[in-house]
This record gives sequence, structure tokens and C-alpha cells, in this order.
Amino acid sequence: MKVGARLLINPCRTPSIHPRLWHDAREMYWSISNISKSLNENKRINFIYVQRTSSNAMNRGRLILNEQPFIDLLKEYCLKNSLNYIQYDHSKNFKNVKRHIKLFYNARYIIGVHGGALENINFAQSGTTLIEIMPFRSSTSYLPMTCSMFNPEDLKACAGYMFYTQSQLLNQTYWILPTVVNNQENMNVDLNRLKNLLQQI
Repeated sequence: MKVGARLLINPCRTPSIHPRLWHDAREMYWSISNISKSLNENKRINFIYVQRTSSNAMNRGRLILNEQPFIDLLKEYCLKNSLNYIQYDHSKNFKNVKRHIKLFYNARYIIGVHGGALENINFAQSGTTLIEIMPFRSSTSYLPMTCSMFNPEDLKACAGYMFYTQSQLLNQTYWILPTVVNNQENMNVDLNRLKNLLQQI
């Protein structure tokens, strides 16, 4: 039996749904964008940096303070590996939904700080690699910052690992880059660790 809904809302703490539903939903996104189902690996050359800024974020913090050398490292990697570097700001890319879906459909790699804009992995193909920069407060918790407001002994859902779960349901590859935040909840990405990670993917 098929069940439909006019509006389906999956908040951060929603339990994981069966993979079949995730794959079917992704097929629907692709179909409205007239995307062919043929997997042409030659077209999957996008390396997308999902940028978080003080103007496009819905809440404070989680900004990359050493962003320019971080971007330079990504561009250098793309140049060496014949990839198309794309700096994506969701606040500037919401008018053409079909173009937006096609952009992530052709992604080979997606990198960004934990946040809502990473939900775009739902448009990406299986086999896409996601690198999530996960903010931590080193002085208060070993949990991701988005989980540290909870008592680890409580059986409460935590949004900190939601993109890991989603990527696995979509048969994507997931890497986490734990990064300590300062008192303003912003961070400096360890470029040496990032470089080593890029050499492994």
C-alpha cells in the first residue's frame, strides 16, 4: 500500500527511516530535475565546499577562522585531481531548484561544517564522499558540540551524528574531521589533518 503526505517534516532527532524510502525520495528529486539515471562517472567532478558564514547561518558559531588557507588547500587538491572546485552558499542558490539538485547530483566530494546545509547530500549519488567538520568543546565534553547540551547517560537523540546516518542510508562514504571550537564556538581547521585525510579518500 502506498502512503502519501502533503507535507513530511523530519526534524534532526527523527529516528532513521528505512533506506528504501531515502533512495525513493532521492529518485523523486532527480526525476523532477530531469536527471538521467545513467551513472556517468566522468561528469562527477564536483568538489563542493558547503560554506558556513555569519550571514547565511541560522544560528551563531561554527565558523572556520582560517578559511582562506583552508580553501586554498581544497583548490590545490582539486587542481591536482582534475576536480571542479565549487564554493556553495545556500543563501545565494535557492532560486533554481533543478540546477541546485543537479549540482549535488554531480558531486564526487562534499565538505562542510556540521549544519543544515549539509542536507544537500540527499541529492548526491551513492558513492559520493562526505567530509563533515565536526565541532567539539574540548574542555566540557568528548561529544560533538551539538550533543553536549544533553547528559550522555540520558537516552535522548543527538543531532551530532545525523549526517553519518543519512550518508550510510544513501550508500555514501563518510569521514568525520573533529575540530575543537573556541569560546565563541568558532574553529581553526587543522590543515595538516585535512591534507592527510584528502590523501586517503
